[in-house]
Amino acid sequence: MTRYSQEFWINDDTHRAIIPIMRNASSSIKKVLSQHKPWRESHTFVDVNTKFYTAWREPYWRFLSALGRELSDILDNHKGNERSTLENYINEWSDNPDSMLELKHMISQTETCKGATEPGSNIIVYRFDCLQKMIQEATKLNILMPVLNESVKHHYVILEFLEKHKTRWMEGWHQDRYKQDYDTWNQLTNSETCLISN
Repeated sequence: MTRYSQEFWINDDTHRAIIPIMRNASSSIKKVLSQHKPWRESHTFVDVNTKFYTAWREPYWRFLSALGRELSDILDNHKGNERSTLENYINEWSDNPDSMLELKHMISQTETCKGATEPGSNIIVYRFDCLQKMIQEATKLNILMPVLNESVKHHYVILEFLEKHKTRWMEGWHQDRYKQDYDTWNQLTNSETCLISN
């Protein structure tokens, strides 16, 4: 029986693979690698000897970005009642922060990498500002990545919420629940890359 994994891109000739984590990085990687055979998109686990690469963002900044996308999807279904709808979610999250873990974009960067690899696999992690270097190292091709647009136009009530809560209770909760992401990111503050294992 075939076992399916988190999406990644693989080159079966070189046994190298790239795990896209951010949504805009994922679409850019797809646009670039789909033009270069034998790179292909896969959702099937591969041999642990495959060399995996990925790029990470600062964990809390990634969390706020993902939360903004989640809220945009939610508020799109409550036109005219955005503020009251958002306040209901804020109250729920304040009472039970772990309920945020049920949102679809809240998977940690660590779990995303584990979801793409077999136990025993190694993943070379680059800081997100080194995405271009990661692509060149993984592909051994002179590929110029398109400029990624990290800004998203959110409803103003979402922007108010994200701005107000940047340094409040959510950050402490996030550091506790996403500890492995922070452990890896702390290594990346002193280096462009580090190695993690599934």
